[in-house]
Amino acid sequence: MPKNYLHLARDVVDALGRAENNQPLQFNEIQCQLLKQKLQETVTSLLSRVDKDSLPPEKQALFQQRCGGVALLELYRIVVRAESIIHGCSTQDWLTAAIKLANSFEAFVDIFFKLDWCTAVIGIVFSNALTSELQHVRDNIDGFGEAECAFKMEEIRSVLQQPASEDRESLRRRLTEMQEDTGARNNQEIVAYLLKLVTTDPANMEQ
Repeated sequence: MPKNYLHLARDVVDALGRAENNQPLQFNEIQCQLLKQKLQETVTSLLSRVDKDSLPPEKQALFQQRCGGVALLELYRIVVRAESIIHGCSTQDWLTAAIKLANSFEAFVDIFFKLDWCTAVIGIVFSNALTSELQHVRDNIDGFGEAECAFKMEEIRSVLQQPASEDRESLRRRLTEMQEDTGARNNQEIVAYLLKLVTTDPANMEQ
């Protein structure tokens, strides 16, 4: 069974946990912590199921053929994307990183959604592989349709809206303090620009 991408995703998530003390978050702290938790829960849940129910050899090829492998690869790509955002919010050069990531609410929403989507697809394909019913997989996946996707996206937005607002306010306070500090005149143009970013409607300023 093509579990390598799932194991690679686990390695990325584990590395994020180990790096936390060495790379403290500089901004988007609440959203990043929620994302770390979501990543850990997703990978742990999938590993538990896949390893527990491992497919017999004759069904491994079927699982791979009917998009199981593709879904695992997509999961790995999403985990790597999440890693990039978290590292960006942790970098010492956080002022520069914040120009791109200060208003990344929709990016967090998209990653949360795709983690759920990958989990659902892998679960459907894997369950059907176990029962040799892979011919029904496409119908089941099509049931994860447009209306359900839209509802799920709005549900995730609702959950993340308050954390995003708190992160923006925390960053605004920090930038304001830097702007008012007469002893810190470096990077004032960047600080002023970031203040504009975090005090403007994110829908109009999304990077």
